[in-house]
Amino acid sequence: MSETLIIESPGKGKRKFADGTRVRGREEGAASFRGRMGTVTSYVPRSGYWVAFDDGRTENVPAHWLEDA
Repeated sequence: MSETLIIESPGKGKRKFADGTRVRGREEGAASFRGRMGTVTSYVPRSGYWVAFDDGRTENVPAHWLEDA
């Protein structure tokens, strides 16, 4: 029987924003997020942040499309 060893880089899954952090969509990000303000509600490793935007929508956004508000 063989074993599979899974190795991930140390930086993967590291959070950039804490829950409750106010964020804004970066100008360099996707057009649908640019300039939108919201609050981080949760984090999904290797996927992004769930953000409750001030316009009432909640969306999953990659960290590189967000900045501190």
